[in-house]
Amino acid sequence: MPSPPHHVRRLALHLGWIAPLWFAAAVALAATLLPGAASAPLGQFGAIGAPGGAWFNALALVLPGLMLLAFSIALEAAAAPDGTGRTLRLGTGMLMISALAFAAQGVFPFDPSEPDGPASQRHAATLALSLIALVAASAFVFLGLRRMRHWRTLALLGALLGTVLAIFLTWPPQQLFPPLEGRHAAAQRLVLATYFGWFALAAGVALGRRREKT
Repeated sequence: MPSPPHHVRRLALHLGWIAPLWFAAAVALAATLLPGAASAPLGQFGAIGAPGGAWFNALALVLPGLMLLAFSIALEAAAAPDGTGRTLRLGTGMLMISALAFAAQGVFPFDPSEPDGPASQRHAATLALSLIALVAASAFVFLGLRRMRHWRTLALLGALLGTVLAIFLTWPPQQLFPPLEGRHAAAQRLVLATYFGWFALAAGVALGRRREKT
């Protein structure tokens, strides 16, 4: 199977930072259009029966998730010529799982009429899988790239972001930072900023390495 053209692979690497900006813009627009949305968890933006919920799910969850999937594939291809092995491929595989799980949130929307019902549980499970998969991916990427000079920034800082995300999954930000107590929406946004920050970092490093080769 022929590899994609160079400009396609370059665009896919840019999706690592485009997806976070797209997601932030979609959330900001929804918060502007929906009353009280600025202080609401993101699951309620696209909840069953929410005004414009289907659009939010498609534009803020499914589309960024697919962008991150394309980026994860491109990241693996970009690092392969430097002699990366199975460990990194495990990491990028976990990135792909994380991206697909993030997109799946939009396929399985939250059901406000049954917060503990099957639909809401599926929505929560896809988000949890997305975050946990990124934590695992950051560990594999660290092990796979830590000895490679051109990729060391991603290995080290990516491991740091993965560790922070793991801490947030163990101790929610509301418990760690008193100003966030009772502010579930703000805490959730901090977690997602850490999540998307990993991809933005990876995009910057990968694009920098690409420029060095050209």
